[in-house]
Amino acid sequence: MRKQHLPDLTIMMSTRIDSPDRLANVRASLGFYRKYTDAHLMIIESDSESHLCGIMQTEFPEVEYIFIEDHNPMLHRTHLMNEEFRRIKTRNAANIDIDVDIIVPINQLILANDAVLCGQYIMALPYDGQCDVG
Repeated sequence: MRKQHLPDLTIMMSTRIDSPDRLANVRASLGFYRKYTDAHLMIIESDSESHLCGIMQTEFPEVEYIFIEDHNPMLHRTHLMNEEFRRIKTRNAANIDIDVDIIVPINQLILANDAVLCGQYIMALPYDGQCDVG
Protein backbone atom coordinates (compact mmCIF):
# COMPACT_ATOMS: atom_id res chain seq x y z
CA MET A 1 0.00 0.00 0.00
CA ARG A 2 1.27 3.45 -0.84
CA LYS A 3 1.13 6.38 1.56
CA GLN A 4 -2.30 8.02 1.53
CA HIS A 5 -2.62 11.79 1.25
CA LEU A 6 -4.80 13.00 4.17
CA PRO A 7 -3.80 16.63 4.78
CA ASP A 8 -7.18 17.53 6.33
CA LEU A 9 -6.99 14.85 9.03
CA THR A 10 -5.42 14.67 12.48
CA ILE A 11 -5.20 11.20 13.99
CA MET A 12 -5.45 11.63 17.76
CA MET A 13 -4.57 9.05 20.40
CA SER A 14 -4.40 9.19 24.17
CA THR A 15 -2.55 6.85 26.46
CA ARG A 16 -1.11 6.01 29.82
CA ILE A 17 1.90 3.72 29.60
CA ASP A 18 1.04 1.09 32.18
CA SER A 19 2.93 -1.86 30.68
CA PRO A 20 5.62 -2.79 28.17
CA ASP A 21 2.83 -3.98 25.85
CA ARG A 22 1.20 -0.53 25.86
CA LEU A 23 4.54 1.05 24.94
CA ALA A 24 4.94 -1.46 22.10
CA ASN A 25 1.43 -0.60 20.92
CA VAL A 26 2.30 3.12 20.83
CA ARG A 27 5.27 2.37 18.62
CA ALA A 28 3.24 0.05 16.37
CA SER A 29 0.30 2.45 16.00
CA LEU A 30 2.39 5.54 15.32
CA GLY A 31 4.66 3.61 12.97
CA PHE A 32 1.68 2.29 11.01
CA TYR A 33 -0.05 5.65 10.59
CA ARG A 34 3.24 7.38 9.74
CA LYS A 35 4.04 4.76 7.12
CA TYR A 36 0.64 4.72 5.42
CA THR A 37 -0.65 8.32 5.75
CA ASP A 38 0.56 11.87 5.76
CA ALA A 39 -2.16 12.78 8.28
CA HIS A 40 -1.11 14.92 11.21
CA LEU A 41 -0.43 12.63 14.20
CA MET A 42 -1.07 13.68 17.78
CA ILE A 43 -0.66 11.67 20.96
CA ILE A 44 -1.40 12.78 24.47
CA GLU A 45 0.08 11.00 27.47
CA SER A 46 -1.38 11.47 30.92
CA ASP A 47 0.49 10.14 33.95
CA SER A 48 2.52 11.17 36.97
CA GLU A 49 5.63 11.21 34.76
CA SER A 50 6.33 10.97 31.05
CA HIS A 51 7.25 7.59 29.64
CA LEU A 52 7.14 8.72 26.00
CA CYS A 53 9.09 11.97 25.86
CA GLY A 54 12.43 10.43 24.85
CA ILE A 55 10.85 7.99 22.41
CA MET A 56 8.84 10.74 20.77
CA GLN A 57 11.93 12.92 20.32
CA THR A 58 14.09 10.16 18.87
CA GLU A 59 11.65 7.86 17.02
CA PHE A 60 8.68 10.08 16.18
CA PRO A 61 9.82 13.72 16.11
CA GLU A 62 7.14 14.65 13.56
CA VAL A 63 4.31 13.55 15.89
CA GLU A 64 2.72 16.21 18.07
CA TYR A 65 3.30 14.94 21.60
CA ILE A 66 1.49 16.37 24.60
CA PHE A 67 2.17 15.36 28.18
CA ILE A 68 -0.29 16.15 30.94
CA GLU A 69 0.88 15.47 34.47
CA ASP A 70 -1.85 13.60 36.31
CA HIS A 71 -1.53 11.71 39.59
CA ASN A 72 -5.07 10.34 39.50
CA PRO A 73 -5.10 6.54 39.05
CA MET A 74 -8.12 6.88 36.71
CA LEU A 75 -7.41 7.94 33.14
CA HIS A 76 -9.91 10.63 32.15
CA ARG A 77 -10.26 10.07 28.41
CA THR A 78 -12.89 12.75 27.90
CA HIS A 79 -10.63 15.42 29.37
CA LEU A 80 -7.74 14.27 27.18
CA MET A 81 -9.91 14.09 24.07
CA ASN A 82 -11.20 17.63 24.68
CA GLU A 83 -7.62 18.85 25.08
CA GLU A 84 -6.68 17.24 21.77
CA PHE A 85 -9.70 18.72 19.99
CA ARG A 86 -8.71 22.18 21.23
CA ARG A 87 -5.28 21.78 19.61
CA ILE A 88 -6.09 20.36 16.17
CA LYS A 89 -5.52 22.56 13.16
CA THR A 90 -6.93 20.28 10.46
CA ARG A 91 -10.55 20.22 9.26
CA ASN A 92 -11.16 16.71 10.63
CA ALA A 93 -9.93 14.57 13.49
CA ALA A 94 -9.91 10.82 13.93
CA ASN A 95 -10.06 10.06 17.62
CA ILE A 96 -8.65 6.60 18.15
CA ASP A 97 -10.51 6.30 21.44
CA ILE A 98 -9.60 2.74 22.36
CA ASP A 99 -6.17 3.91 23.46
CA VAL A 100 -3.29 2.85 21.25
CA ASP A 101 -4.30 -0.81 21.29
CA ILE A 102 -6.09 -0.83 17.94
CA ILE A 103 -5.20 0.31 14.45
CA VAL A 104 -8.00 1.54 12.23
CA PRO A 105 -7.45 0.36 8.64
CA ILE A 106 -6.44 3.20 6.35
CA ASN A 107 -9.30 2.59 3.91
CA GLN A 108 -11.81 3.07 6.75
CA LEU A 109 -10.12 6.33 7.78
CA ILE A 110 -10.23 7.55 4.18
CA LEU A 111 -13.93 6.72 3.75
CA ALA A 112 -14.88 8.35 7.06
CA ASN A 113 -12.75 11.43 6.39
CA ASP A 114 -14.15 11.86 2.87
CA ALA A 115 -17.75 11.47 4.08
CA VAL A 116 -17.29 14.21 6.67
CA LEU A 117 -15.33 16.50 4.31
CA CYS A 118 -18.04 16.38 1.63
CA GLY A 119 -20.77 17.11 4.17
CA GLN A 120 -22.42 13.70 3.94
CA TYR A 121 -22.03 13.33 7.73
CA ILE A 122 -20.96 15.52 10.62
CA MET A 123 -19.35 12.53 12.33
CA ALA A 124 -18.32 9.06 11.18
CA LEU A 125 -17.30 5.93 13.01
CA PRO A 126 -14.86 4.02 10.78
CA TYR A 127 -15.86 0.50 11.76
CA ASP A 128 -16.89 -2.16 9.28
CA GLY A 129 -18.32 -4.62 11.82
CA GLN A 130 -15.21 -6.77 12.05
CA CYS A 131 -12.44 -6.88 14.62
CA ASP A 132 -9.43 -9.02 13.78
CA VAL A 133 -7.29 -10.19 16.65
CA GLY A 134 -3.70 -10.78 15.60
